[in-house]
Amino acid sequence: MATNGAKAGSERFDPTFTQNVINAMGPKTSPRMREVMTSLTKHLHDFAREIELTVDEWTEGVALLNWAGQMSDDRRNEGQLVCDVVGLETLVDEITYKKASEATDLATQSAILGPFFQTDHKIRKKDESVVEKLPDDAEVAYVYGQVVDATTKKPVANASIDIWEASTNGLYEQQDEEQPKSNLCGKFYTDENGEYGLYCLRPTPYPIPYDGPAGKLLQLLDRHPYRPAHIHFIVLAEGYKPITTQIFDKTSKYLDDDSVFAVKDSLVVEFLPRDGDEKAKKQLNYNIHMAPLSSKGESGDGCDGQQPCLLCKRRGREPECVFSDVFSKRGSHSGQDSSSTPQPITQLKDGLNESNDEIAIESLLTLSGTRSAAKSPQYDRDPDDLISKAPVPKLARLLRDGRGKFIFVGDSSNLAFVQNIRRLVKAEIGECQMTSDPLRHAMCEVIPPQKVPTPAQFQHPKPSAAEAQDLIKHYLLASSGVIDLFDSDDITDHLLTWTRDSSAETDFNSSIYYLVMAIGALTRNSTDVDQAEFYFLRGREIGVASFLEDPSVLTIQAYTLITFYMLAAVRRNGAFMLLGIAVRAAYALGLHRSDISNLFEPRERLARERVWKSLRVLDLYMSGSLGRPPATSEVDGGSVSWNRSTRDYEDIQMNGRNTSATLRICFIFERILNEVYCRREVSVQLVESISRQYRDWTMQLPAGLKADSLDSLDANGASTTPTLRQTIGIAHLKGAYYWSIILLTRPFLIFRVSSKIKGRGDDEDSSGNSVTMTLSEACIDAALRSIEIATDIVHTPGIPKRLFMITNSTFISAMVIGFAIFGDFDKSFPLLSSITQAEAILTIMAKDDLSARRHHEITSYLRLAALEHINRRDQFQMQRRRQDIHNIFGDPIKTNGGTSTKATTGTHTPDQAPSSEAGQLDKNGAALFDMADAGDTAPPWQLRFDMPPESRGPVLTTSGALAYGGEESAEQIPSLPRTDFGQMPDTDYLSPDGSGIPSLPSYAEEFPLFSLMTDFEMQDPFILRT
Repeated sequence: MATNGAKAGSERFDPTFTQNVINAMGPKTSPRMREVMTSLTKHLHDFAREIELTVDEWTEGVALLNWAGQMSDDRRNEGQLVCDVVGLETLVDEITYKKASEATDLATQSAILGPFFQTDHKIRKKDESVVEKLPDDAEVAYVYGQVVDATTKKPVANASIDIWEASTNGLYEQQDEEQPKSNLCGKFYTDENGEYGLYCLRPTPYPIPYDGPAGKLLQLLDRHPYRPAHIHFIVLAEGYKPITTQIFDKTSKYLDDDSVFAVKDSLVVEFLPRDGDEKAKKQLNYNIHMAPLSSKGESGDGCDGQQPCLLCKRRGREPECVFSDVFSKRGSHSGQDSSSTPQPITQLKDGLNESNDEIAIESLLTLSGTRSAAKSPQYDRDPDDLISKAPVPKLARLLRDGRGKFIFVGDSSNLAFVQNIRRLVKAEIGECQMTSDPLRHAMCEVIPPQKVPTPAQFQHPKPSAAEAQDLIKHYLLASSGVIDLFDSDDITDHLLTWTRDSSAETDFNSSIYYLVMAIGALTRNSTDVDQAEFYFLRGREIGVASFLEDPSVLTIQAYTLITFYMLAAVRRNGAFMLLGIAVRAAYALGLHRSDISNLFEPRERLARERVWKSLRVLDLYMSGSLGRPPATSEVDGGSVSWNRSTRDYEDIQMNGRNTSATLRICFIFERILNEVYCRREVSVQLVESISRQYRDWTMQLPAGLKADSLDSLDANGASTTPTLRQTIGIAHLKGAYYWSIILLTRPFLIFRVSSKIKGRGDDEDSSGNSVTMTLSEACIDAALRSIEIATDIVHTPGIPKRLFMITNSTFISAMVIGFAIFGDFDKSFPLLSSITQAEAILTIMAKDDLSARRHHEITSYLRLAALEHINRRDQFQMQRRRQDIHNIFGDPIKTNGGTSTKATTGTHTPDQAPSSEAGQLDKNGAALFDMADAGDTAPPWQLRFDMPPESRGPVLTTSGALAYGGEESAEQIPSLPRTDFGQMPDTDYLSPDGSGIPSLPSYAEEFPLFSLMTDFEMQDPFILRT
């Protein structure tokens, strides 16, 4: 008979099945386990029947649980997060403490423990600060109060108070290697009057990790991941029930919709201003009421006399739970003065056997999340001595990825620029959404769920011929101008033949075909994401099995396709890593050297050149957007020579590849990343050297487009309408061109705007004659043209989804435009309308792209901040002009002794601020590609410079700080004439490594690049030169 008891003719769902499962428990099952599992089984089965749970839905649920387990580690408990977002931990907390004594109703309410409590909090004295490292955007508060008996109101002396909180970046100390040990946490003891006091950070909201199963649930439930600003407490005292709780800032967001449902009205507190204290600007008086243990043998922590006790279970510290004859104050910290601070008097009993000791060690390593487990024995012996003898690594450029790990981003990256903008915005208008963004220290990364293929995918992994044809079409559209691995006709014919061949399922080429279809599905429609992921996993599995140890053109093609897919799926760090395999395979085959490729027959040589060009594009795109050194180089391949008489690169000699517009712009990128951002400074002379290559690039553009099959000429040379694929390819090429200009000139814009914000703006410079002004305007103009290109492309019918390079150029252009408003460039350029246009573009792209969604959010914050700046600027100018009028005609209000109650009589709101966009630019985003306009006035970046040979002009760091202003200390930054530099001695500043790249003196130590997570002070350039 079937175990589910199903019988023919029975009711729809067998009523005996659940009881059969319950009855299957054996006689040795403990009473409590039997009670729990009986109830759980009944509720689970009733739940499945009530909603008529399907097999697919059940599979999704199992995958979610598996995913949670796979993501959990010593810094992140994803299973607990899943429980938190459905309110289970908060409910269990309420149940636990409602079972306590009646006095609990008078005691301070409890709240969930959370996953970041540590047992080794540093013991601190009263009124000591827990802030070991003060963040730039933090506000210090003094928290003090009294611990009292909830029934008698008498003070409770010698009570221990554990406190811990997250920093302003949303990370707790054990999550963040940048924070010193014991930062923002500590253990305090009340004095004889039950009083305590401490300095801490005023808490700020932060999001729980939302890239895993917990985040997936929140997305499906249309909920946000944020927690309100809070501080954790655990209060222990002999004879009293322990309190595990949190307090919440009254002014914080998310009090009414905490993502883990932990807020209780009695735990909401108000921070008040604090006067006469240099250490803190805010204070909080918070009294803690403890319920005494009952006379019925109640032992605290909800303990029923069993071992381990309830609190240890909740903390995941079962092996460490021991009984003692007196109250045990948990944890200690070496180096404390025993005469000034009460010390814990109970240690782990020696009676614990070896097995339990091992379990305890494992528990500490895997559950506590404390940094001590990762420290070396030398650090444990004498941390101060170690620090004094070894340099401390700088982690200021580390951001969290989707898994909570720290990832490096460099100076050229979009995030580095955004962080600089945040600081300057804060200096100009104070705190706003742009500066207090809870996700400002995180990198947008997608971690895909682990899905089990459907039965249909197992049985028929290949698509039909018609489906394959459509997927190839979308692949060719999305990859146009980015990767050019195959001839379009060849790949189409071969893939269609492969779909009809049932035997060709796991051969070498199958990996390529699956990956091509994965990209096509991912960029076709949002409903095809699951199918795209299936094709991707299938292709990657075959590729790794076939190509990992076999360098070949197929190997490089496979890993290039994997990289492209991961970039489109917002998995940039994984893409960056895997592209390295492709690059190393290319070097192994000599693809970087044109002379080696020329040894092959034409078809093979063309395939090699296509692959190398694709690698160059992806490598330099990721290097520029993430701020990491390029892996490919034309210099290394001997394709570029150096003319020592003019200190300039000669025409790029690539033996057949020199006409490619894509390869030539890639080389310009390489120079910018290596000579500007790797050296972390830029001079006007270097800009002039690179600008010559820009002029050559534009002059040879028609031939370059033809070499890349992006020209719209027929066989007779007549102009035709470009295809959609050509349109997308040209848009990618244009976007790369303008992005490179932005990267080259961005330090000058940062310097210009920061000087304006710091009050060093010069009316003379605003006429546009200075070097920094012209190059700043070049940066802005490039951004405006990028927005025009992106606007055209997103409104083109049939455009594929997830064009990550268009998203990137739109976002970085929006940041330049919004930032330029703070330098008052909106008086000369149509900046407000353009940033609104960029926001609209990102809105369209955000429907299918998580990174575009994040970029849209940041752009919106910056636009609002820019509007606030304009409003304040207009108010200030109005008041200044009104004062001039009053100086002439007098002020009747002041004369009558009245006081004006308004700063202005204007009625403009920020959105209605008077437009200063009179200086409109021509809509000539395509003018670059119209050779008929070659005789028009040259754009700013094509202007030439004239400076004496002995001077190389101002040198800026890549964050806009003036590193060098010239030899003459009294000389201002030179203006920008229109003639050439002239001859430069070929012995000055040559590369020490013989690469031919000029080497300028480094000023990194004297004028370090602004940290991503620390503030900076602009310095007067004239003071620097004295």
